[in-house]
Amino acid sequence: MLHICKMIASRNRLFVCLLSIFTLPALGYSQKTNPAITIVVADADNDTLIANAEVRSNFFKQRTNDQGAITIQQYRTGSFHVHAEADEYYPADKHFFIRDSSTTFRIELHPLKDTLHAIEITGYRAYGNNKTSTAVLLTDKELEKTRGSSLAGLLQTVPGISMIQTGATIAKPVINGMHSNRILILNNGVKLEGQQWGADHAPEVDPNIARNIVVVKGADAVRYGAEAMGGVILINPPKLPYGDPALHGEADLTGASNGRLYAAGMSLSSGIRRFPSFAWRLQGSGKKAGNIRSADYFLENTGIHELNFSAAAGIRKERFSIEVFGSFFSAETGIFKGAHIGDTTSLFARIRNEVPFEKGSFYYNIDAPRQRVFHELYKAQASYQLPDGSLLHALYAYQQNKRREYDLRRAGRDMLPSLDLRLNAQNADLSWEKRYAANWKSTLGINGFYKSNVNVPGTGVTPLIPNFVQMGSSVYAIQKLTKTNLEAEAGLRYDYQFLNSRGSRAFYKYVNEQGEEIPADQPGGNYIKQEGYYGGEKNFSNISAILGALFKLSPEWHISSNAGLAWRPPQVNELYSYGLHHGSASVERGDSALTSEKSYKWINTVYHYGQNLSFEISGYGQVIRDYIYLEPSMQYEQSIRGAFPVFQYRQTHAMFLGADLGATYRFSKAFTYELKASLVRAKDLTNKKYLHMIPADKLSNGITWNIGNSKSFKDNYFQIESVLTAKQNRYEPQSDFAPPPSGYHLVNIALGTRMPLGSGAIKLNAAVSNLFNTLYKEYLNRFRYYSHDIGRNIQLRMSYEF
Repeated sequence: MLHICKMIASRNRLFVCLLSIFTLPALGYSQKTNPAITIVVADADNDTLIANAEVRSNFFKQRTNDQGAITIQQYRTGSFHVHAEADEYYPADKHFFIRDSSTTFRIELHPLKDTLHAIEITGYRAYGNNKTSTAVLLTDKELEKTRGSSLAGLLQTVPGISMIQTGATIAKPVINGMHSNRILILNNGVKLEGQQWGADHAPEVDPNIARNIVVVKGADAVRYGAEAMGGVILINPPKLPYGDPALHGEADLTGASNGRLYAAGMSLSSGIRRFPSFAWRLQGSGKKAGNIRSADYFLENTGIHELNFSAAAGIRKERFSIEVFGSFFSAETGIFKGAHIGDTTSLFARIRNEVPFEKGSFYYNIDAPRQRVFHELYKAQASYQLPDGSLLHALYAYQQNKRREYDLRRAGRDMLPSLDLRLNAQNADLSWEKRYAANWKSTLGINGFYKSNVNVPGTGVTPLIPNFVQMGSSVYAIQKLTKTNLEAEAGLRYDYQFLNSRGSRAFYKYVNEQGEEIPADQPGGNYIKQEGYYGGEKNFSNISAILGALFKLSPEWHISSNAGLAWRPPQVNELYSYGLHHGSASVERGDSALTSEKSYKWINTVYHYGQNLSFEISGYGQVIRDYIYLEPSMQYEQSIRGAFPVFQYRQTHAMFLGADLGATYRFSKAFTYELKASLVRAKDLTNKKYLHMIPADKLSNGITWNIGNSKSFKDNYFQIESVLTAKQNRYEPQSDFAPPPSGYHLVNIALGTRMPLGSGAIKLNAAVSNLFNTLYKEYLNRFRYYSHDIGRNIQLRMSYEF
């Protein structure tokens, strides 16, 4: 084996060597027939057999048949751990001992009995269990292949999801053309409250915490609140292992060539034998990377340092449950130095040149301009089942977000932050849920929140946004009908929000000799600098509604339709920002006259589940009245800190039309083809023109070779993917500081295996993104004016699960 690797170890054939490491062990595939064992999953209350339940261990993962059973070939004797879960049941973990003969084992699952999960997942697993809201579930197996990536980066595997970037290291998810305050992120059931208004403010959440991630594409503001008009991202950690005293965990290591990234993570969880109603979990991760390299040059000061922790514990009894959760997120991120330019002449030259004048070099240090972010989240939730079978669910969460942005400043003052924000947020939710007969389910709830955001003094810079206090309350009702071939849902919600903001800034008045303000074009006047207060009180309220249905025409064909009415009040940055936004290297100006956005979205999806061909195709239309967007003003502003392009918040009526396609075709047991495509069309209806910063059309094709199992190597695979991104031609000439870049084509490969080891398994994954080191620019990257995107990146991942 080593001799073979030496022969092919030339740089351009590295992936062939990696392929051989993962695939050659599989050539020794064993044909030995082992005694069969059967595992049956049943309802603990009435012994009903449960079909389509997921049963998994370290050496298999299957779903039960119509008789609630799976059959596997025994690969060794001894003890092993099994996890089983099914819809509407508590999951269960059991240890079995296999002897040298065929054996049947039984797992009993307890019904939820109207117990509400920490998060009610309204989506479906892709090509699997469908609901009325169009959504996709990324499983733990899919997330394993993206360890070390940002949240936005790993979500790009979902059709219709892209990301808006600020350079090579800061990214936010975009769902059907919308991002930031139009996308709501729930971390373990809690709405993430940070400085999400900034396009350069990445979500303050560690994706390594997730057991699965659900992306809801519909406007589901009834269930989740005003900011869910563009979509919802649900980050779900593993469930606590009640009743399982064994210690379970996972340790993983990740390395990447581009940026010389290294990352590590670990999680531990267990129940307690003497207290079977108690369980706990600990998790932590960290990563460090230096300057990213494009195909031709380094992007200086683009490193990232990150460290995260979380802990959870809970008690679950027959009629009530209590869980607590806490997490800490910290990140320091460099901002590409080539975006901070001293004067307008140099700025024009850099935009015309399209690439940095300096080739750069690699280093891990992070200098100004940079960001430092700390985010703490604490949650307590409780559920109690009433005598009539209904359920009360209460949740309280507290979050604190600290954000510091450091600019290039003279006389060594870049050690002081130019922006220093402190956000404290509290959220409380109380809901009641009950099932009527076998088909109806009702949910009623109330919610309240309080947020305060202050600019810490001492920066020596006028804050970009004023201090503010925001509070609100809501009441909602959801009714759901479930039948054999039909699922229908309707909901209504009312929200009220209050905003009180106050700040001070310098402004200039053009006055005559008497100090009276006169028109700027009148001769004989002078500009004088004054300090003034701005902000004030604003009240917002509106109604959200949703109506959706899933029609199961046959086992192979399903159709869903979902219509939603949603809204979003303008945020403080949209109303009052005025000055340099350091992270995005731009000057932003708000408009205090902005009003609330009102959205009307209709999305329809067709699903097909065939023996070989499975696909889903969604088409949607969304009209947003008083749509708020950040428009390039085609002006530049120069100050002592440099020259920067100016952007202005504006409002118009907009329409979004689009379609997402995901399909798989299984040629054979070994080979599977996958196709993903998405397109968005967005127009300014008032001014009859295209909207700015809308994702370009994207098409992805991939083939997976499931190589086969051997005695020592399982789940061996090799993937190759082609990703084609078109040029954004739906663009208004002379409306941006640089026209959209050309389209580009990337090729990615990945391979992996799993090696059972004792009661656990070692998993190895390798991937090469941008295999041919293509030089390209992404339209949604706000630093595309000055630089290209990331070049070839080789990633290696290893984890041990036990």
